[in-house]
Amino acid sequence: MIKSYFTKRVLKQYQMKLPSTLKANYGGSGKAGYTEGQVRTAINELKLNPAYTNYALLMFCGEQALPDETSESLLEMTKLIGIVGSGGYAGDGGGSHSDSFGGSFDIGGESDGGSGGDG
Repeated sequence: MIKSYFTKRVLKQYQMKLPSTLKANYGGSGKAGYTEGQVRTAINELKLNPAYTNYALLMFCGEQALPDETSESLLEMTKLIGIVGSGGYAGDGGGSHSDSFGGSFDIGGESDGGSGGDG
């Protein structure tokens, strides 16, 4: 429960600060998304907590940027990103998440095929 609170707090910071920094430094993400290096550099530049970098990689690069071994499932990561993005909390149920690049995915983790970085 406490871990979930801190994770949501960091994700909110990622969602509020990273898009504008990435866009200012590297332009729009386009269909391919940003690179892993660009996202990591932005996290360091903004002095954000690097412990949740995999979430940022998923949000701004797509699942192909995730390391093969992750401590959390892709479904759980996607669900938490969607909950934080919608302003909700764990257990809210349905809804969808829209990123700052015009893409969206439902909290269940199904892609609509149009989110930035999916590919």
